[in-house]
Amino acid sequence: MKPKNVLTYLVWLVIILVFAHGIYSAIELSWVCDDAFISFRYAVNLIDGHGLVFNVGEKVEGYTNFLWTILIALGMASGIDPSALTQVLGILSFAVTAVILGFLSWKLFHARARQAALFIPLSSLCLLLHRDYQVYATSGLETSWTAMLVCLGAALQILARRKGAYLVGGLVLILAGMSRPDAMIFYVVGIAYVLIAGEKKISSVIYYLLPLIILYLPYWIIRYNYYGYPFPNTYYAKSADLSYFKQGFLYLWLYFKTYYILFVMIPAIIWLTLKKPLIGRHMSDRIQRSILVSLLFIVPYVFYVVKTGGDFMFARFFIPITPVMFFLLETSLHKLIDNNGLRYFLAALIVITVSFRFDQYPSGGVREGISDERFYYPPEKTEAARETGLKIREYLADTDYTVAFYGAHAMYVYYAGVPVAIESDAGLTDEYIAHLPLPRRGRVGHEKHAPVEYLYERKVNFVFKTSLPSVSTWDRLRVITFGDYRAFVFIYENEVMEKLKQYDDVKFTDFPEFLDEYIAEMADYPDAKVREDYNFFRFYYFAHNRDPERERPFHERM
Repeated sequence: MKPKNVLTYLVWLVIILVFAHGIYSAIELSWVCDDAFISFRYAVNLIDGHGLVFNVGEKVEGYTNFLWTILIALGMASGIDPSALTQVLGILSFAVTAVILGFLSWKLFHARARQAALFIPLSSLCLLLHRDYQVYATSGLETSWTAMLVCLGAALQILARRKGAYLVGGLVLILAGMSRPDAMIFYVVGIAYVLIAGEKKISSVIYYLLPLIILYLPYWIIRYNYYGYPFPNTYYAKSADLSYFKQGFLYLWLYFKTYYILFVMIPAIIWLTLKKPLIGRHMSDRIQRSILVSLLFIVPYVFYVVKTGGDFMFARFFIPITPVMFFLLETSLHKLIDNNGLRYFLAALIVITVSFRFDQYPSGGVREGISDERFYYPPEKTEAARETGLKIREYLADTDYTVAFYGAHAMYVYYAGVPVAIESDAGLTDEYIAHLPLPRRGRVGHEKHAPVEYLYERKVNFVFKTSLPSVSTWDRLRVITFGDYRAFVFIYENEVMEKLKQYDDVKFTDFPEFLDEYIAEMADYPDAKVREDYNFFRFYYFAHNRDPERERPFHERM
């Protein structure tokens, strides 16, 4: 066997091993983000005939992944568990994205390499070894799916030669925009690309715009009429209309600091621009088209992320653009380095730097408002939430009650089948909270909180939260445990609480019994204390239960 053939087999063996390693690592990192359960709840309400709503009767667009939610609903209607479905779809999207990049590399760079044995699909290998891309492949979120559509749309734009290709490319990017609204940025900049690079510009643009006119505009009109707002509720909840450059630059810095090889893009872009203008008669050159598409996709999107402050989940907002970033690095390498040996050495070095990233969260946790989100949702936590939620569902079956829930508790709401749930940490699914004025900037996505008065007005029975802000010296009375799960009673309604008394693993203070003990000893308390305590008792109990016999001693005393 010739040495060249041996080298060919070795190179392809390495590529296959890296592909297998990337997919295996993503499966091994398997988790489901708490936010995914918001989409799960929308999906289950849809297939149950209540519409695309979080709470039955409340038309609030508390999701930002319409197409992803529809896919979840279709799977659930077929009896597929949404956690398993989203993880499989995420893994498949990850694998397909790597294949798209590999195919694009082959089409553009295989012939230029002149040595088939040393063909290296650089961007594909980098993606497969990208730890955070692996993480979000199984998060239950639409991230990996959207990134696949964006990557496919970019590839179709680069390879397009006929009007039909622009039609398909436009359709794919429209689907990306329907999977995540900010992905519409890629579709919009795609119009500029078609005008620059399309051979028959006017007809190519018309074909490219057809999916927008035929598919997206009807969808947008229907959702606007249904929900009543031009943007999803989450847009208002996260104050995306306001600039937050300070936090956005921090978000960008942490990502580029982790994957430090991406800093090379900056001098590469400058060098490429100086070497040959991006726009001109040479637009038939696929490599030149690759550079233009990459820059049109990367620059506006990164600006948008930085302007809005990024996200509280590390790396998530940059995942959709990461394949294009890696492909720009690969394109720059082929455009700027003519020596094959040096090019292969640099390609190997780039792959190594992606593997040995500068981990910003070696022990998990939060860093300046940005967290390694997977750290908080190990599979055992999700399983515990499922077990607890199903118990609550059983205990309170056919009972009308309301829950205010905060971060990391959407999964409990979903499994418990809570009749009315209010996302109170940002107002993602609540119109009133989302449209509150922003008092000050803080952690992105967690800056608007439900006022206590609003929760009282909504007659919230339970609060699903790690801890409860102090309201009274009697707050200890509000703790309730479902087995190992600790929650809080916000208002005590006898009708609801009586149902829970019969279950041994549900522990809480029987408030009527507590009142009897308090009244028996009330004569020994000063008037000021009784008055203060009664204010809490009224808020917590008397305003929601007809109990004149227990309330009369307080009226007589005061």
